[in-house]
Amino acid sequence: MEVRLDYQIFLKKSGAKLIEVGTTNRTYIDDFRRAITPDTRMLFLSHQSNFKIVGYTAEPKIEEIVLLGKAKGIITMMDLGSGLFVDLKSKGLGEEQTVEDILKKKIDIVSFSGDKLLGGPQAGIILSNRKEFIIMMRNNPLLRALRIDKFTVSALEAILRIYLYSGNPIEELPHLHMAFLTEKDMKNKAQTIKRGIIKNCGKKIEVGITKGFSQMGGGSMPGEMIPTYLVTITHKKFSADKLLSLLRENTPPIIARKEKDEIIIDPRTVFTEEFPEIEKALKRICDKF
Repeated sequence: MEVRLDYQIFLKKSGAKLIEVGTTNRTYIDDFRRAITPDTRMLFLSHQSNFKIVGYTAEPKIEEIVLLGKAKGIITMMDLGSGLFVDLKSKGLGEEQTVEDILKKKIDIVSFSGDKLLGGPQAGIILSNRKEFIIMMRNNPLLRALRIDKFTVSALEAILRIYLYSGNPIEELPHLHMAFLTEKDMKNKAQTIKRGIIKNCGKKIEVGITKGFSQMGGGSMPGEMIPTYLVTITHKKFSADKLLSLLRENTPPIIARKEKDEIIIDPRTVFTEEFPEIEKALKRICDKF
């Protein structure tokens, strides 16, 4: 994997060396075992973020890494990346493991993001079943330089309280609510948006509905596609690029995408109360041109 420059600086200053194990697409537990030397202090696993390897692949199970670490007296750590708290597999959404799943496998240290699938502010979170590791990190001078501010702590607390005390966090957290919307829900939303645009823009714009896919985000669940219904828009007088630009210049900006000379709006990421903003933006464009 590629190591970002800022991480390389920390590694260099700490005196640690990152040794890659195995190959890009196939890595086995024996590759880790052979790479261990008297200087080895940690066995580290990393989440595949922004890419996905398919086909002729292999990787060791987390349980194998944990057993090897215990046998050799070496710390084990996994960077989950996304920080998922809700089981998406039960709804057929990918194979992402939850933070709880990983902690139950007795790996020493788990890290993940406060944003992405967790749904909170941008932050880094580290958990451990072993108190001594948390104390070591708290006592490290770098903590003062890297600690998050009080606003981030407050936002993170608000999100975690929803997971702890809400009867249904999927309904309360926007990203999870969007992910769990059904194809029927998406078709109804698309039809509502279409009717509103036609009502406001008359004959200057052509509006259609087509089947498509939503993506959870490359950094969260790379390659996972969720079936959806899309609203397609074309203006009879000018190109899709021109219409896309005008929508982005609107106040508030309407962020859509272009496919095959059509403007595409995915209703999955549009709240019902935002539908009128799309209609008003297109009406202003139609009135002006």
